[in-house]
Amino acid sequence: MGALIGRIFFIQINDKEFLDSKGESLLYSNRPIVPLRGGILDRNDFPLALSINQYDLFALRNFSHDEYIKLKKIVPIIKSFKSIIELNKKTLLFSKLDFSQYEQIKQLRIDSIEIETSQKRYYPLGEQIAPLVGFAGKEGKGLEGLEKALDVSLSGVAGSERLIQNASRKVIKRPILITPAIKGESINLTIDSRIQFYTFKHLSRFIEANNAKGGSAIVLDNHSGEILAMASYPSYNPNDPNRVIQRNRPLLDAFEPGSIIKPLVLAKAIDLGLISLEESINTHPGFISLNGEMISDSSNYQTLSYKEVIAKSSQVGVSKLALFLGIDGLIAGYKSFGLSKPPDLYFPNLAYGTINARPNISDHEIASLGFGYNMTA
Repeated sequence: MGALIGRIFFIQINDKEFLDSKGESLLYSNRPIVPLRGGILDRNDFPLALSINQYDLFALRNFSHDEYIKLKKIVPIIKSFKSIIELNKKTLLFSKLDFSQYEQIKQLRIDSIEIETSQKRYYPLGEQIAPLVGFAGKEGKGLEGLEKALDVSLSGVAGSERLIQNASRKVIKRPILITPAIKGESINLTIDSRIQFYTFKHLSRFIEANNAKGGSAIVLDNHSGEILAMASYPSYNPNDPNRVIQRNRPLLDAFEPGSIIKPLVLAKAIDLGLISLEESINTHPGFISLNGEMISDSSNYQTLSYKEVIAKSSQVGVSKLALFLGIDGLIAGYKSFGLSKPPDLYFPNLAYGTINARPNISDHEIASLGFGYNMTA
């Protein structure tokens, strides 16, 4: 017996620091505080994505009847005091406090309650801009679109708080703040939500009217180059937990631009001083054969000025001009316009197109580049 008492005394003296730290680890634990996620706003500060704090009120151990009465004056607690005490554990008293209720309860400074904060992400424009903005998951992490691309800036910095527990590791007092959370950065886009609304409205209406599979539309400010609207259809509702994700067609789809590219060929030739707008080119007899392949116009336009080559969208005229420029001149012209170059935008799986520039490229392929084939944008 004496030996046992001696051993206990020895442990208390020599292992006191270890035992104290071990006991403290059982009584205290740290919990992260999730920061409020920053918003995504349009150019006029209209929210395209925002986080709303939700507050749930819990009773902890040692919750008293007097505290119950004080709280019931602020929120309509349905559970009786007796049923709460009988549970003998952390118990939900009221879900989704409004901000006024939250402030009043905080002022009571009751240690035997806890207010847990959670976030709900909301997208006011819904499907109108979902493929661009994307959405964040329940844990507050961006999963699609700009929510994913801008996740680091939007997320903020987590804080921490200390929980006080009993021997059964149940929380018995209000958490103690250690480090406050830092709210995420809110980011303004160049999008105008009003223009976005009408762009999506008309795009979706015409796609459905023509039984098309899908489509996209972009509205630019011609002076600044800023994107005012970017619509994609079909879309999805990011507020619906059962959403079916649809891709952002303007940023993820690349396609052959076709004849819309012809003015760029003309512009590069003028820029290099090779031609003037008043000069003409012979397109007779309305077609040209290159490497065994035929390129033709809808009519034999005979002789056309370079202005008329664009006005009549002459394949023969622009093919001859492309060959005159050569592959290096063509590619330089397209790249100076931004084609096949990654844009200054980080977006998941962004497509920016390609230009056929293989070694030993044929004359037919060069001519095709002149009217927007053998390339994507």
